[in-house]
Amino acid sequence: MKEGVRIINVPRGGVIDEDALVRALNSGVVAQAALDVFTIEPPAQDSKLVRHEHVTVSAHLGASIKEAQEGVAIEIAEAVIAALKGELSATAVNTPMVPAQVLSELAPYVQLAEKLGRLAVQLVAGGDGIKLVNVVYKLARGPNDLDTRLLCAMITKGIIEPISNTYINVVNADFTAKQKGIRISEERLSADSSSENPVHSIQLM
Repeated sequence: MKEGVRIINVPRGGVIDEDALVRALNSGVVAQAALDVFTIEPPAQDSKLVRHEHVTVSAHLGASIKEAQEGVAIEIAEAVIAALKGELSATAVNTPMVPAQVLSELAPYVQLAEKLGRLAVQLVAGGDGIKLVNVVYKLARGPNDLDTRLLCAMITKGIIEPISNTYINVVNADFTAKQKGIRISEERLSADSSSENPVHSIQLM
């Protein structure tokens, strides 16, 4: 081991030989250690490891401290307000997880995607016989530079909702489509465009 290393152990106690760590700290092989888990918990009050001047210890309850709880409360409140305004949420459970920046880029196309799905169903006599839908995106950037899963989920919702007797949302739309034997595939192409808008066009085939 390189002399002067720093060790952090937060996943599980017992991963590190605590007696060996004390010896390494005393010899200088380990310069510092940070721990919030131990072989025996709680550790003894006279533990040489816990009392060592080059060791930082904390409880394994980071999410339960006051600051973390306040942060979670604020995030939840902001998400609820956004949902009540009809805005999209980057932290909704069981929906495609999309980074906030990408979410803001896709927001103008979400309702369009659902309406395209509904229109496709109407154009094929109410959806009877639909087995395969290929969604083709022409993007103003590289084919792999934009996460389109949310748009695909909304297209799937638009296709499935008019032909289903159950409540459909972005969570269960894909599952319901598979139950009905409908497969939705995606294809992303680069559009020869200098537009600042990330999506040049969406086609259902």
